[in-house]
Amino acid sequence: MSKKEKLYLIIGITSLVFLTGITVGITLVTKNRKKRNWSSRGVVVRFDR
Repeated sequence: MSKKEKLYLIIGITSLVFLTGITVGITLVTKNRKKRNWSSRGVVVRFDR
């Protein structure tokens, strides 16, 4: 029982960490994309002017 409980605990922790990592990664990617879009727009405006 103890071994099974440990396995379930490890699986639960790993799954939680995996889910949190995915969510954080998605948020970081979206933020980076927004920043890149803004910077590219600024550069384009500067070149146009």
